[in-house]
Amino acid sequence: MEALWTLKALRSGDMDKALDFAESSLTLAVIMLGAEMHYAPVLRQDPDLLLHIRQAKEYRDKYPHKSKIEGEDWNLARTFALVDNAA
Repeated sequence: MEALWTLKALRSGDMDKALDFAESSLTLAVIMLGAEMHYAPVLRQDPDLLLHIRQAKEYRDKYPHKSKIEGEDWNLARTFALVDNAA
C-alpha cells in the first residue's frame, strides 16, 4: 500500500508526502529484512541481503530520516549493525 500512497502523492504534486511515504516504506522493508536475519543466522551470511542493507544504510547516512513511530529508529539501527559487524 505504501507504493500506492506514494504514487498518489506524486500524482497530486505533494512531494513532501511522497518522500515521507517512500522513507517510511524503506524503513519498514529494512526492519523486516533485519528481523528475518536475526532469527535465521544463515541469512546473516547472504552477501546479497547484506548488500541491500548496506545500500539502505548508505542512503540513510546521506539522507537521514527520523521515524515518527516509536522504536523504528532503534530497529533500523539494529539491522544496520548487521552490516557493520559483517564488514
